Amino acid sequence: MESDLRKNVLSAYSMSARELLENICIPKALEDGDDLAYLGIINLMFPLDLRNTSGSPVVKHNLRQSACGSRISGHHYMHERKEQFADSVEQVEQYTKDALNCQLRVYAFFIGTTDPETGDSWCPDCRTAEPIVEEGTKKMSEKDLFIMCEVGDRDHWKTPTNPFRTHPVFKLTEIPTLLSFYLLQMCQRERFADSVELVEKYTKDALNQQRRVFAFFIGTMDPTTGDSWCPDSRAAEPIVEECTKKMSEKDLFIMCEVGDRDHWKTPTNPFRTHPVFKLTEIPTLLSFCLNAGEIAVKSRLVGDGCKDPAQVGTFFSEG
Repeated sequence: MESDLRKNVLSAYSMSARELLENICIPKALEDGDDLAYLGIINLMFPLDLRNTSGSPVVKHNLRQSACGSRISGHHYMHERKEQFADSVEQVEQYTKDALNCQLRVYAFFIGTTDPETGDSWCPDCRTAEPIVEEGTKKMSEKDLFIMCEVGDRDHWKTPTNPFRTHPVFKLTEIPTLLSFYLLQMCQRERFADSVELVEKYTKDALNQQRRVFAFFIGTMDPTTGDSWCPDSRAAEPIVEECTKKMSEKDLFIMCEVGDRDHWKTPTNPFRTHPVFKLTEIPTLLSFCLNAGEIAVKSRLVGDGCKDPAQVGTFFSEG
């Protein structure tokens, strides 16, 4: 299970399907319109939750036809609510950001792509889930947006590089999946990064605003577990998380994934070769300052030090 720190940065948690559709309360969107405000997720993997266990037959449904038909109009299926059809991560991102900026609640339902011969998803669990999700969407208000997204045919979905699997927010591991989105309220104080360029940008921007900056470098999330592949990173996360609670509102915390195991082990990993970061092990905590207008490391805590509450607490208090 993911640590609370990863949940804070990526805002992910699980609910039952019906609780999600009936009771979810979405925080208000950010007022500053920062285009770097990261999409948070409420993530639900629900093949078991949504199977028809009552013994009654699954009724033929119109959810797919409704969503597909609304690609142009964006409107209703037997009641007033907005709908969109998507088949790419870019479309889901765009529809979601546009809706959140208009104070709409957003739900996305990810399924296997339609088999042109049958008109239904190639995925049996998706076919089973569709009528149940359809019924749940009837409780949505006219201010909600429902996105039905096809993730690809069977072969494309099974590839590890499927964009819905590798997307830094969606991180799909199975289908069907139902997500609800909101803009992170903490985005002014927390960032997620997976490249040296992002860490550089976030750091320099914050330092130029006279803010303290801390970066936590860990092994990338394993999509099969939802946790970092690195045991030491996993052990350090809850300790670092606890200490971030003492940060000032003006401080910036960056959580950065350095790559999968093989990529991290290569001598040419960009976090190892970076002239400032110079990582040698993970987890690593860095704090930054400006030196002649350029980013420099102010303090560094590595390896087992990141698992020591006293050392981590001192690191954040002294900056």
